[in-house]
Amino acid sequence: PHNPILPPRQFEFRGPSLRLDDLVLPPLGTLRGVVTDAFGNVLADVRVLGHGDEGGAVEAVTDAIGRFEAAFLPAGRYTLHARLDTRTGKVRRELAAGEEATVEIRIE
Repeated sequence: PHNPILPPRQFEFRGPSLRLDDLVLPPLGTLRGVVTDAFGNVLADVRVLGHGDEGGAVEAVTDAIGRFEAAFLPAGRYTLHARLDTRTGKVRRELAAGEEATVEIRIE
């Protein structure tokens, strides 16, 4: 999916050089998390996918102790899904501009 941090804009090229106005990026956040099973055991090598309601995409794989991280995300409400075989887990989390948030996804 195409999820730009800033909306596209037009510019005009007039040689021999190109100068663009400075861009100010919005503060970006980070979602960190852990994926566990129904008993609270951490799960390694689980794919975590998600998206924000206002843009931003999450694609990560848990490490050996069940952790994942997705950085450079614009503010918004995120829905994250984790799947292991036929079992799945889901969590929704609001992420403020510049926030570093932590979530747990429990696969049932």
